[in-house]
Amino acid sequence: MNYKKGLVSVVMPTFNQSHHISDAIESIRQQDYPDFEFIIVMDGMDERTLERIVDGVNQPWPTGEVKFPEIHEENLGTAEAINTGMRRARGEYVTWVSSDNTMTYDWLSSLVKILDAEPDVDAIYSSYWREEGSLMRGHWQAHQQKQLMPNGPYVQGQLVSNENCVCGPAFLWRHELVDRVGDQRGAISHDYDYWLRIEEEGKIGWHPMPLSTYRVHDERVTITRADTYDARKWQDEAHDRRS
Repeated sequence: MNYKKGLVSVVMPTFNQSHHISDAIESIRQQDYPDFEFIIVMDGMDERTLERIVDGVNQPWPTGEVKFPEIHEENLGTAEAINTGMRRARGEYVTWVSSDNTMTYDWLSSLVKILDAEPDVDAIYSSYWREEGSLMRGHWQAHQQKQLMPNGPYVQGQLVSNENCVCGPAFLWRHELVDRVGDQRGAISHDYDYWLRIEEEGKIGWHPMPLSTYRVHDERVTITRADTYDARKWQDEAHDRRS
């Protein structure tokens, strides 16, 4: 398929994130990259989250084009929400972002620059900030200073030896790579499975500058649904494929 050259498709899946999504949307609105489309997918109907989305997308957007959210009537899981957004994506480059993290203003421009300059690189991720906190009267409150997570440089084959998705929340993929890898799948560790498959299909690069803030709080699905964590399953599958 022919995708629009230079366009970045940013997919944001969200479910019951009314306390965080305003900050997440604002960080996308502030991007200095001139050509992106922002696709929000509500994974289950939630009026308060929808109100925050409407407030955010109705702000003036100096760059980018906002797509009114796709809505799953029932909660199908983050993987399926990402798949819904990716099917609408028209960009040469694609990514997805959690609705409780925030991105730096130069996130897209920094990673596009690398992919434009290095045509043999199919996927690029960056360092990030880790911030522990909680909601205080409906607003995010950090409990301590941000911690830099220098999660690279990437070494070929490193992901299969680690059950955590070390690539972090700031990344960019070529759309052609996504076509080869296919859909997201699974529950909590769908991102780990996907990066394992990316590792088998393309070349991965790393950018040392932190381009996002990963918020650590008690409402993250990795905590509330820890009993469905399925990373070992994907790791075992990857070992079988590679052997």
